[in-house]
Amino acid sequence: MNQITIVGGLNRALEALADANFVTGIASFFERAQNAVSRLIDAIVVLSAV
Repeated sequence: MNQITIVGGLNRALEALADANFVTGIASFFERAQNAVSRLIDAIVVLSAV
């Protein structure tokens, strides 16, 4: 009984870690996308100023 509980707890902990990792992955992806978009806007502003 105890072994099953421990394994279940470990599984849940691993799932929580994977979820957290997934969320931070999405967050950093959006951050990079935002940076790329702002660079693109800067480039367009520079080009339109020329």
